[in-house]
Amino acid sequence: MSDHTGSYTREDFIEDAVRFVEHLGRAPVVVLGHSLGGITAYQLAARRPDLVEALIVEDVGPVMRRPEIAEPVLDVRGWPMRAPTRDRLARAIERAGVADSSYFMRSAVAEPEAAEGHWRMLFDWDEMMAVQESGLGDWWADWLASDCPALVLRGGEEFSPARRAGSGDDRAPAGQSAR
Repeated sequence: MSDHTGSYTREDFIEDAVRFVEHLGRAPVVVLGHSLGGITAYQLAARRPDLVEALIVEDVGPVMRRPEIAEPVLDVRGWPMRAPTRDRLARAIERAGVADSSYFMRSAVAEPEAAEGHWRMLFDWDEMMAVQESGLGDWWADWLASDCPALVLRGGEEFSPARRAGSGDDRAPAGQSAR
């Protein structure tokens, strides 16, 4: 698990991706990115084409902001971090506004050091807000800057609001779309 950091800018994410691909020593690579990771993937391809052979971008497009997307981030401020049981943590998250907490509960772990067997999230909700907010913007310049092959995947019922803001696959160089 990564350490917490004080900065969650787009440049931070792109630089992390650069370091990772360079560490692999196998560039250029095919990069798969989902949601915010998709933004990072096409920004990496735009800024470091020497590292990216092809893109697979899932459930995100080139615009992540209001008014194009009514709710571009999920407001998780103040959501519960801990509970005595896994079930109580899941129910508390659902009371905070999510109909099905299973996505978030994949990041819940038991605290073995707690005598009562408490459960906690592996991340901080405030940091999650900062990460989500870093993805807000108009990223058309990055979307259009790469000429590597790109496959854009979108589901019909995805959690991501990207499909409501124009997918961008119709304007992506060398791009194809699948739904």
